[in-house]
Amino acid sequence: KEGEGGEGIKGKESGLRDIKPLTVSPSLVLTYVFGALLVLSTLGFLIYYLIKRKRNQGDFLPITPPHERALLELENLKKGVSSLSDYSKRKFFYFSLSDIVRSYVEDSYQFPAKERTQEEIRRDIDLLKSIEPPQQRAFLGILKEADLVKFANIAKSEKEGEGLLEDAKNFVLETMPKEIEKENEEDSVL
Repeated sequence: KEGEGGEGIKGKESGLRDIKPLTVSPSLVLTYVFGALLVLSTLGFLIYYLIKRKRNQGDFLPITPPHERALLELENLKKGVSSLSDYSKRKFFYFSLSDIVRSYVEDSYQFPAKERTQEEIRRDIDLLKSIEPPQQRAFLGILKEADLVKFANIAKSEKEGEGLLEDAKNFVLETMPKEIEKENEEDSVL
């Protein structure tokens, strides 16, 4: 029996074949082709969109002059003057006022005022040849008063807040470009 069993196993072994090599199925090739086409078409669309967007970028929004933006923001800030007795609202008011005036100077005269301290601005304000010394002093005065509230926690009344807001508005009106001022006068006559 052993001989029969051994022969039976040997007979089965002789019937074994090697593993077939891997082949790529046609459906897998189509998947790769469609995937590549999808990636290429998405990339093409993205390039087209970016080029189109860059061409039309200037057509959407007219650039608001810095003085107009500052005057509008100061007018909006005026609504918050009545709440200066509240500590957090008072801080917000003076931080906003300082930021508006600093942004106006930076955007109008390319003088880096937003990221500088009052002392750094005071040291370099002579570089601002476009702004007369009285307006330079007014600018520094606005920053000083705002910093007293922002950092020294000095309480200011609503009247003082209104006065500083008016000083900021006058500063913008006095330092805005003169040709724009003349155009506004002509528009008001018509």
